[in-house]
Amino acid sequence: MGERRLLSTMQAISRCFSSKKEVLAAYIFGSTATGRTRKHSDIDIAVLLSDDVRPSRFFQYRLTLMADLGSVLHRPDVDVVILNQASPLLAHRVLSKGKLAYEGSASARIRFQVLTANRYADMVPAYETYIAYLKKSVREGRIIG
Repeated sequence: MGERRLLSTMQAISRCFSSKKEVLAAYIFGSTATGRTRKHSDIDIAVLLSDDVRPSRFFQYRLTLMADLGSVLHRPDVDVVILNQASPLLAHRVLSKGKLAYEGSASARIRFQVLTANRYADMVPAYETYIAYLKKSVREGRIIG
């Protein structure tokens, strides 16, 4: 996806979310954000929601956002991740590699960035230990990969 098309996509996302007060921030991430789209690439969008949306409603709200964005972007292959329930690894990847497409609340976005950085930093040692163990297991033939 070229820069002009990416900008157009980001503007459409921003327009879609501007009337949704519960959406605090939205990022494009994945191949669309990095410019490495292929013929059948989807569009990955991560959304930070306010506390007005209860966690028990996240799944239904995600489906609604996917339909709304699919309509606005004129394509059926839009995937939405709710950042409020994303793993620290995924949230970190979205924040570090993604592109901010919409900001409803700068203070909420910044709070989430700080929280994600702290959670990610806490998790990195355990993740590195896990990866080292997996590599060792593969080398020793206990895991075939």
